[in-house]
Amino acid sequence: NLNTTKLSEISFTEIVESISRAIDDFKPQEIFLPHLGDVHTDHEIVHKAVISSSKTFRKPFIKKLIAYETISETDFGLEKVFSPNLYIDISNFIEEKLNILKIYESELSDFPFPRSIEAVKALAKVRGATSGFQAAEAFEILKCIE
Repeated sequence: NLNTTKLSEISFTEIVESISRAIDDFKPQEIFLPHLGDVHTDHEIVHKAVISSSKTFRKPFIKKLIAYETISETDFGLEKVFSPNLYIDISNFIEEKLNILKIYESELSDFPFPRSIEAVKALAKVRGATSGFQAAEAFEILKCIE
């Protein structure tokens, strides 16, 4: 129930408590969160709140924290560079991903806008070329307990 694009107007403690309650209810083993270098203010706040809410001594059931990149946000972060170390093959799902993106037409624009169908395809190909797939998504493992 937190307003999007307005997290900076809410106390950080309230956000951490809200996320912590959700984690306690769901008890996830893995959490995907925005990358810290993401320039979207909400994404930065969510990243920090998830880290605060997922300390191993409080939430031992969380085994992995995995940061994802957000095209048009993560790639503009100049201070904390996204350094992927996990690649997931999406070759069989790239067309489905693109069709789903088209639902959010207000978020898309024409190339060379980063959130264009062409840019999303290009990033998937680059991530695929890096990892040996036709198309891939990249992530940064922040914590992994085996």
